[in-house]
Amino acid sequence: MSASALALWPKSYMVTLQASCPSCPRKVWLIAQRFGACRKKITVEYLQHVVEQKNGKEMVPVLWQFLQKEAELRLVKFLPEILALQRDLVKQFQNVPEDEYSCSIRSFISSHSSDGLRQLFHNRITIFLSTWNALRRSLETNGEIKLPKGYFNSELDLDTDFKVILPRRRGLGLCSTALVSYLINLHNEIIYTMEKFSKENNSYAVDASEVTDLHVVSYEVERDLMPLILSNCHYQVEQGGETSQEFDLEKIQRQISSHFLQGKPRLTLKGIPTLVYRHDWNFEHLFVDIKNKMAQSPLPNSAMGAISGELRSYSDVCEALSIIEVTLGFLGTAGGDSNMHLNVYVQDILQMSDQTTPVLKVGLVCFSRRIRITLS
Repeated sequence: MSASALALWPKSYMVTLQASCPSCPRKVWLIAQRFGACRKKITVEYLQHVVEQKNGKEMVPVLWQFLQKEAELRLVKFLPEILALQRDLVKQFQNVPEDEYSCSIRSFISSHSSDGLRQLFHNRITIFLSTWNALRRSLETNGEIKLPKGYFNSELDLDTDFKVILPRRRGLGLCSTALVSYLINLHNEIIYTMEKFSKENNSYAVDASEVTDLHVVSYEVERDLMPLILSNCHYQVEQGGETSQEFDLEKIQRQISSHFLQGKPRLTLKGIPTLVYRHDWNFEHLFVDIKNKMAQSPLPNSAMGAISGELRSYSDVCEALSIIEVTLGFLGTAGGDSNMHLNVYVQDILQMSDQTTPVLKVGLVCFSRRIRITLS
């Protein structure tokens, strides 16, 4: 019976061994008792301490970085669920007036008539809240998106303002956007470290809009990480009966890299779900998106003059802009036929025939390829 095998036995098992196996040599169960009394409990934090003592930053840099961030890296696996939650919320609340969702998270969940939807939102929102609560101090000190200090004072729960989970570029919605940005950065940092010290570099990038469970660093501490660590921990009985504990740090590093990191892409921020309201829009970026999908050409001065002449009142201007902004959003996302009249696009493609007004007849007779000049 090897000493390393005895070292893994719980103390209760050793006592059972002595009682059930009186024929075993006394030396065997005395050694087992000594191992049980002297063996330190192995945890991720204990391994981190060992790596620090052995100059691990230089000797095993990937393992060192992994252990430095492990308490947060274990949360990266929730990124796909949080992104899915954000996408669903953006679809549901895009262009919905803010006063229509001034409620608590609990009220929002309860507002759904379907049991399946209520359970889905409850599960995803619970993941969001627990992840935020675990990372909120790091978000305050290390997050790339700076939030007002008051946002970190207390943990979030189901009675928190619903706006917190709506991904936006301002206000409470910044919390949701900042959380996703931080998780993406956590993932990228460890992947970059692994690639830097690896002889193979087969990295690729995936946009946030395309992220799935297969793309992110994902593991369970008790199920995946601890067995890996324990299998590379060895005990020896030294002279005088004392036990020594040794970790094969290089092997642990290789296995963590191969099991959890290799083959994972770098993640980009492109496509992060964002609830954008009219006053939040960056039209310059929107026009670039449209230009990339459809060729653009100048609108004749005569047409511009005709449009200006018809927009005689403030209400006419507001009505035209409202319709145009909806149209821009769809063209920037899906593109369209650059030879189609905008009034045809609005009425036939977007099915907004109920909004056909004299403004449409004048302001939208231009081709889609001239939409930028129309709005300038």
